Amino acid sequence: MIEAGKEIGLEYREDVNNLPRGSGDCIGWCQQTRNGRRRASTARTYLHPALKRPNLQLVTHGLVHRIVFDGKRARQASSSHAAGSSRGPMQRGR
Repeated sequence: MIEAGKEIGLEYREDVNNLPRGSGDCIGWCQQTRNGRRRASTARTYLHPALKRPNLQLVTHGLVHRIVFDGKRARQASSSHAAGSSRGPMQRGR
């Protein structure tokens, strides 16, 4: 595809994300993360499947103040959000 574009006169660009203002048509590689025809966003790839877990609660517009670790495992978190604040152990499963 790149060679065909160059054959019809398109300029090859190493980085198509950093084009100078007013540059003409060009061709180059563009990195994408896809799943079929749709762009695979971080939310779609990681967050949406994880929301099915019974031990996960999604809080929007929240602020974590402190996380207590036991080795590499988080055991307790202190946070605040629009509905108030909470502090307590992190739940593993129900």
